[in-house]
Amino acid sequence: RRSALAAAQHTDAEWGATASSYDRGIRAYCWPRDAIWVSGAMDRIGHTDFGRGAFEWLDRVRSKDRPFTYWFQKYSIDG
Repeated sequence: RRSALAAAQHTDAEWGATASSYDRGIRAYCWPRDAIWVSGAMDRIGHTDFGRGAFEWLDRVRSKDRPFTYWFQKYSIDG
């Protein structure tokens, strides 16, 4: 339960990104790989909105950087 709570606290419920690390406590970064792992774990415990949000976020960031149709290693959550 504590792990699920910690994961939920690092996930942006509105946009779907999951903060994987912080740079000097200032900038939060999201790795697509970690967002998928967290969303899968949250799906297994019944919180499907996290998984849906993560995949919607992944679709937004991928289509934002056209003509590149792949994901970058990490994204800054604040844009």
